[in-house]
Amino acid sequence: KILVLLEIKVLVPGSEVGSRIGAPIAMEKSAIVTDVEDSGEPPAKKPAIQPPAKRAPARGGTSRLNETLSSGTHVNATPIAALNPYTNKWVIKVKVSNKSDVRSWSNARGEGKLFNFDLIDESGEIRCTGFREAVDKFYDMLQIGKCYYISRCQVKTANKQYNHLKNDFEMTMTNETEIVPCDDDDDDMKNVPLAKFDFITIAQIAKMETNQQVDVLAVVKHASDVQQLTSRAGKELKKRDIELVDMSDMSITLTLWGTQAENFDGSAHPVIALKGARIGEFQGGKSLSTLSSSILQ
Repeated sequence: KILVLLEIKVLVPGSEVGSRIGAPIAMEKSAIVTDVEDSGEPPAKKPAIQPPAKRAPARGGTSRLNETLSSGTHVNATPIAALNPYTNKWVIKVKVSNKSDVRSWSNARGEGKLFNFDLIDESGEIRCTGFREAVDKFYDMLQIGKCYYISRCQVKTANKQYNHLKNDFEMTMTNETEIVPCDDDDDDMKNVPLAKFDFITIAQIAKMETNQQVDVLAVVKHASDVQQLTSRAGKELKKRDIELVDMSDMSITLTLWGTQAENFDGSAHPVIALKGARIGEFQGGKSLSTLSSSILQ
């Protein structure tokens, strides 16, 4: 059955609900059979339905979203928690909490480059990935800690093998994706943190399976120098091993990679908050390592 709802009153905005309600599913088109009495006359022909005209993507760096904001028109932002594959004509107002390096890929379907970045608002977080032209267009624009209006991305089910964020969905940029910088002092965004953590203790990690991703709050007991090594594919890598301890009186080795390894300073034994570290095994015990999507504060 199809219900048409008119004059709906919003009791609680999505930003306060903080999660999606129910489990919406796509409505499949089905043939509609109508019983009509045979009048002996042929049925009247219905006019042919014309397909909607395709909208050309914005040119010259000007987007519909940018024009709307420039005109002073208020934009009602959709909370991240309300996004799903069946949400249409949405605009989110978000902060970039993390951004990966640009990576290259090659398979039977072709080759190219990509990057992903994590977005956060008061209701939740979501990951977005850009391929090929999107890398050139948006990579330098998007900066960690900055706020943006974003619309016209494809929302799809998240691949939990690579995406540890607490969201059933993720986004992919399209040729029509629009991104416009937002004022960092915006009242809706200035209190939004860069990351939402779900900390567990090192003692709990000892009982967990490998390859799971966890958040940890711990003190740096020791940090090694940066080491250089070569991967099996011949790629030069840099890593740094760190020994962490926490309130459970347990310690664990964390391996930092790439720029995180190069830039980390553990000489003052800082307290670190780590989001999205992967559990591994080392000398019969558990270890942690960062991924391109891990956040270190």
